[in-house]
Amino acid sequence: MAVKPKLMFVLGTRPEVIKLAPVIIRFRSNPDFIVHVCSTGQHREMPSQAFDAFQIEPDRELGVMTDDQPLASLSSRSLDALDEVYRAENPSFVFVQGDTTTAMTATLGSYYIRIPVGHVEAGLRTENKFSPFPPVHYNPNVRDAVMPLLGQCENVHLTDPFGYVDFSRLMAASYLILTDSGRIQEEAPSLGRPVLVLRDMTERPEGIAAGNAILVGTRTEEIVRQAMRLWRDTGLYESMAEARNPYGDGNAADRIHDVVAALVSRCGRFDSLLEPAAAAARRMTSAAGIG
Repeated sequence: MAVKPKLMFVLGTRPEVIKLAPVIIRFRSNPDFIVHVCSTGQHREMPSQAFDAFQIEPDRELGVMTDDQPLASLSSRSLDALDEVYRAENPSFVFVQGDTTTAMTATLGSYYIRIPVGHVEAGLRTENKFSPFPPVHYNPNVRDAVMPLLGQCENVHLTDPFGYVDFSRLMAASYLILTDSGRIQEEAPSLGRPVLVLRDMTERPEGIAAGNAILVGTRTEEIVRQAMRLWRDTGLYESMAEARNPYGDGNAADRIHDVVAALVSRCGRFDSLLEPAAAAARRMTSAAGIG
């Protein structure tokens, strides 16, 4: 009997759960694959909300995050923990998503022991490595900055993060969305809601180009001007609300499944995907007189 390929999904933040959940569900519907979900715990509370929304139970919870942990410590703890998981579970293929510390360490750890990696939503760029990233937030450093500024405003409601389903309902019920979140920049066009992006640059320029969103920066005067413009100009509002959604048609999980299934059918095993790269490396070292 042929051994079924084991696919390991490594994720640690709520956006990773939301975006990989349809892919996980699609592969779990195929009995030809074994699916293993590993949560690093890069974020503590928020991923569990998304797991619950999609009725996914992680097979492993690594719990790598500690209080006020610097990225260097998070990276080293993640890499150590994932190395143990990889060696214990021996996955055939690892999936990661986006640009998080979890995605980076999961990919690096896979590379060290020659496990092929599928990167979903690779390539987000602003051309500035230290900007764009902002997300009230469970991170106490974010809360400590926000509460003194906005906590006394009568017309501002500060809340703990909503669950994924509840927050989607709130977006659908809104008139206009102001955000610095990359995920919300993608989801709002699907709901027909114009977006003002409160950043100086965004790694999701497709929404700006399509007319779903306006990049307004972080200056108070410009944010207020653009919000009032959308409030008063119904023509502009409708053009943004009805603009084409540039972020896909909802069939990405099926396409990812079909690509991976075709690779298995054609190659027989995933480690054969590494052979062309290994052969190229051998040719380069030979040409350089190394080894």
